Amino acid sequence: MQIRLELDDQYGIGASYANIGMLFKEDVDGDSALHYLLMAEEIKTRIDDKYGLARVLNNLAAIWTAEKDYEKSEEYYLRSVKIHEELEDYPAAASSYFNLSQNFDEAGLTEKEIEYLLKAKALAEPINEVKILWKVYQNLGEAYVKKGK
Repeated sequence: MQIRLELDDQYGIGASYANIGMLFKEDVDGDSALHYLLMAEEIKTRIDDKYGLARVLNNLAAIWTAEKDYEKSEEYYLRSVKIHEELEDYPAAASSYFNLSQNFDEAGLTEKEIEYLLKAKALAEPINEVKILWKVYQNLGEAYVKKGK
């Protein structure tokens, strides 16, 4: 990290902050994870690293889900989806929609969970993204059971 700072390697600094943030997330230190991921978000935005920014936004959303801030989590997942769709990275967009559905599963909002599962399905089916599809179908089944359908 020190070398990247000395070289003013903004791409590398942003990546390092994102990685440090994820280490803190794994250690369940949400405050430190947020600190580093928010710094990574700022750098990724400034240097226009859209792929990196989308990943950081997804990671921030996961932290806010863990902290039960579902509105903020939704905001960040949707920002991630928008970037992935602009980049035509449909597997990543479908994955973000799936993650967002889990946000609402945890919140007990089954209708919203189903809404985002269907969006993930709509992106994953045309490209035959089976890793996403099997999770989507499984979770749709569980969500419909919860709803009594």
